[in-house]
Amino acid sequence: MWAGVIGDDGMAGINIAQGDATGEAHLALQSYALALRERGVVLAVSSKNTDEIARQVFREHPDMLLREEHIAVFQANWNDKASNLEAIAKALNICLDALVFVDDNPAERALVRQRLPQVAVPELPERSGILCQNHSRRGLFQAVGFADEDRKRAQFYSDNAKRVALQANIGSIDDYLRSLEMRISFAAFDESGRARIAQLINKSNQFNLTTRRYSETDVDALISDPAVFTMQIRLEDVFGDNGMISTIICRLAGEDWLIDTWLMSCRVN
Repeated sequence: MWAGVIGDDGMAGINIAQGDATGEAHLALQSYALALRERGVVLAVSSKNTDEIARQVFREHPDMLLREEHIAVFQANWNDKASNLEAIAKALNICLDALVFVDDNPAERALVRQRLPQVAVPELPERSGILCQNHSRRGLFQAVGFADEDRKRAQFYSDNAKRVALQANIGSIDDYLRSLEMRISFAAFDESGRARIAQLINKSNQFNLTTRRYSETDVDALISDPAVFTMQIRLEDVFGDNGMISTIICRLAGEDWLIDTWLMSCRVN
């Protein structure tokens, strides 16, 4: 994120300044990370450092584009980074193969590749001026589709990390659930939710016993079919809006409704 070592060089000794080729290369990488966050990519920090020192740059350095509120999970300690990545994945409730690990230390990259082969670990170029181009050309963050709710995904996962932290500090699961003050809403499928509905159906496997997949065109047909019952389910709590978390499709069979599809986002299971 910057040139130099914050623990050794201090706030004044690191380089992320405009007007300097090295500093601007690191600023470009930060800008790229922010653009990814706008597309729903979740940002996390794994730093071998004292927590207060590592966070100080994100909180106080005037040239930083990335700020602490952009980071869903902040791990700053003296553990090895492979262990920290496992902790980050657990806090976010995602699989290790969803992680991309970017680090300027080749020893750390080698350790993560050895211990966590599921994690994508791109090599960094020797010239800092092509940091951003190097990552964008790898295609690690390409997606075949993009729903409006994807823009909120980074915040969803950031809020979920806060829920995990709260759960660790509350004695019983019942007390934890009550403290969330959850509010759930139900509605039939509609055009405004069509893209997210199709995305959930094609990506989620939680409760998905039939694994049927439907495109946006298929969802349109379901909306207009009187022999089909549909439901989209949204959830909010004290930490924020979880967005659409579940979809249900039932088909009329005589006097009975048969469940065709019922699935839930892994964010909330």
